[in-house]
Amino acid sequence: MPDRTPIWRRWKRGTRSRASCAPSPGRSPVADRLPIVVDGVLREDGRVDVLALGGGLNTGEGLFETLPVVAQRPHFFDRHVARITEGARELGLLPAPTPEVWRADLDRLGRAAPTLDLAVRLLLFRDGERVRRIVAGNALDLGPQAPARIDRAAPGLDGPRPLAHLKTLNYLGPRRAHAEGRTRGLDEVLFVLDDGRVLEGSRSTVFLVRDGVLHTPPLTLPILPGVTRAVLLEEARGAGIPVTERGFTLPELQEADEVFLSASLRGVRPVASVCGTALPARPGPLTLRIRGLYVRRVAAAGGEPQNGVDTSRRASP
Repeated sequence: MPDRTPIWRRWKRGTRSRASCAPSPGRSPVADRLPIVVDGVLREDGRVDVLALGGGLNTGEGLFETLPVVAQRPHFFDRHVARITEGARELGLLPAPTPEVWRADLDRLGRAAPTLDLAVRLLLFRDGERVRRIVAGNALDLGPQAPARIDRAAPGLDGPRPLAHLKTLNYLGPRRAHAEGRTRGLDEVLFVLDDGRVLEGSRSTVFLVRDGVLHTPPLTLPILPGVTRAVLLEEARGAGIPVTERGFTLPELQEADEVFLSASLRGVRPVASVCGTALPARPGPLTLRIRGLYVRRVAAAGGEPQNGVDTSRRASP
């Protein structure tokens, strides 16, 4: 009889069907075999049928959110759903799913992979006359991260940003910029306006510390209103740390006392060097303090976080 065990379970027990493809280079087999939830329906093979000329596939007409789900607990779920809902209104991807619908889909995915911590992606996109949604995930990498080396994105990969405030599926520009930066030995690249003001990283928000004051670019610039950014600013202000939302330049970053990045999956990451200039403190005392505030905020739901991400585990069955 044919093996009807879900594909993701076959990987966990160490068997493969003859029809299965080899895992993608550099990715874990489990991550490539996870089921997904498409329009509320669990797809164990991780596949979805879309129209070749539908808006999502053809032009990137869609939105996404990425968030950690650790021990079945999504981090800042309400904030991520609020952002994708606001973006859906702007792009006309209506009716947008309610938070209850997204949560039900997330629970379906969680039941299919109950022992895994996940980097979950919520996707909402146009497919012909329909607006569709997908909830998918990869195994979450919670390993230690070294202080980052950052520099400006390469010329030609840092163009106009009319939709920078949205996480759209038309994401090739930032991905190319990040990949090019990796070839230079960088961990992140920064987008910069023609007037020299730093905007953000290809996948992160940037902060600098100078004389005990925390600085980050304002939302009046073409940047993403990051979920982690908002949480960090709330925590810093609540702790009495002076905060300024203003534009600054690459030379100011190089002369800063401390620099760090923030992102939903990796929390707070100190920066070691900017454009080849080593920083005096990496991580610095205020970076460590803010990371501690973030860790405690994440841990409010329970568990024992590490590196700004809740890494608590349920006992193995």
